[in-house]
Amino acid sequence: MKKIIILLCIVPLLMATQCEEDSVPTIFRNNFKVKIINQSNLSVDDTIWIEGRVSSKVYNSQIGDSTFADYPESLQISIYKFITPTQNYNTKDAIDKFDLIYPNQLIDFLGVCNNSTMTITPTLNSTGNLYKFKLGLKAKSSGDFIIKFPYKQSIENAERNLSLINNYPSPNNNYLLGFNSCGSSTWAMETDIGDYCFKVN
Repeated sequence: MKKIIILLCIVPLLMATQCEEDSVPTIFRNNFKVKIINQSNLSVDDTIWIEGRVSSKVYNSQIGDSTFADYPESLQISIYKFITPTQNYNTKDAIDKFDLIYPNQLIDFLGVCNNSTMTITPTLNSTGNLYKFKLGLKAKSSGDFIIKFPYKQSIENAERNLSLINNYPSPNNNYLLGFNSCGSSTWAMETDIGDYCFKVN
């Protein structure tokens, strides 16, 4: 009987300790603020710049306050070129149509299609309040292009030149954009807040 009483006393303590170990802080990160620098009509050998920033503070719901993020969240950027529409797509992966210029940035190509999507890791600015990145795309060939950011990320540019999409109408009226990523195609019914189109003459 004594052993049972001891067990009844110890089990709740062990369970409480286990719960404390399992509780993980819930972190809420801010979205990047992204701006495209340069005109929307470029010539071959011109460079279009993508600049982004995000607060180095994140909200920790466990403590109910913001705290410093000691590692930055990476951001994926995809680049496609508009092509004559097919049944399956009207854009094709196009990172190889540009020379990439990325001063002080870490760029990875870890996605399913290296020629469509890259991952950029921002660096902490001198005051420690922002993580920032700067990426240049130097055009190697002419055409119409679209840059895509994850759906939660918005672009600060007032004009995103989305009317270019109208020049490449999908044969499937239910969809607007079809993406060929290294042979694999997906369709989108509408644009995202992170879509930006531009022309290279």
